[in-house]
This record gives sequence, structure tokens and C-alpha cells, in this order.
Amino acid sequence: MDIGRNSCFALRADVAIEKFDDGILVFQAAHSTLTEINKMTYSMLRLLDGKTSLNEISQEISNTCNETQEYVLKDIIDIMHGLASTSIIKLVHSGPFILKTKNVTNEEITMNTEYLANPDVSCRIEDDDGAILYCLDTNATQIINPIGLEIWETLSSPKSKKELIEHLKQVCEAIPEDEIYNDVDEFVARLQNSGFIGEVDHNDNK
Repeated sequence: MDIGRNSCFALRADVAIEKFDDGILVFQAAHSTLTEINKMTYSMLRLLDGKTSLNEISQEISNTCNETQEYVLKDIIDIMHGLASTSIIKLVHSGPFILKTKNVTNEEITMNTEYLANPDVSCRIEDDDGAILYCLDTNATQIINPIGLEIWETLSSPKSKKELIEHLKQVCEAIPEDEIYNDVDEFVARLQNSGFIGEVDHNDNK
């Protein structure tokens, strides 16, 4: 995984962190596991919100300790590499860009345009029935089926329509190819129009 100073991560929805007198534990509900972490990792994890970059997090942490921002950033990136293979965190995006939402039709979903899940949207998985998405900013909800959930989780990092189709071909071998194309078009158009996902614009970087 490519992790740099502009990468933005978030804790997964089923993760909880508890601080005790004798240590700090991370609980992962999906796997019913406990992981002990140190104070540096705890300081970093509590700042992960899907919108704040590792560079910004390192600046905040360096303000509370006697280390330089670059030294803290190196430590944070090392920690993120160690956590990348776990189910504690998820990569939201790995570079500075603007997430744009607009009204589109299925026919306007192009192969190479990249899309990303809105980091302000929470996802509650409903067993085998799919999931419910909730956007705090608009107080809106969306119900998605299992295929939609597969697409949603894939959009935790920027993906093009082409990449989404190729991913679904691998994990949903029983579904006809033309149906996969239609599912991706319908999902992306519906959720982009309601602000649950957006187009990644690399050209308007701040």
C-alpha cells in the first residue's frame, strides 16, 4: 500500500479503543479480537477521521511532544504500514484532491473517472441483506444490497468504473458481465447524485 504524508485513514466502523491504567486496547468486533497498542499509536488513531492527512496529524502530535514534525511523521507512516494489513483502519485516499458531487445519469459514468466514498458517510452492515448508509451532513440514508456493499467497501480508496467492474468480476463470478456493468452504473449514479460518493478531482488540489 502506498502511504505518504497526504494519505487519509479512518478507523473501521466496528473498532473501539479503550484506555486503561495499565495499557491501551483496540477491540475489533468483526473478528472479536483485542490488540494492545502504545501511546504513540493511540494518539494517532484517535485523530483518524478520513479527512485529516497524516501530515496534519503529525503536526498536531508534534505540538504536544518534544520531537520535530518530520520525525513524528516518519513514525506515523511506519505505524500505518504496520496496521495496513489489519482490520483496524481503512485507507480513504492517498493524495490531496477535491471530492466533487454532481447529478449524473447512468450513461455519463465514464470508465476512467475515479470515484470515492464520502468519508462523512457511515455504513451499518445488515448481515446478508446489505447495509444502510447514513450521511451526517444531510441526515440522509441509503439502503444498499450486498453487491452495493461490495462496491461501497471497494470505494474506500479511489476507484474507476473499470476497476470496480474488474473487482466485481473476480468476487461475483456467478453474475453475468452485462449485469455487473449495469449494477456499477446504477450504483455510482444513484449514490453520486445523493452525495454519498463523489468524483475525485486531482486537478484542483489545494
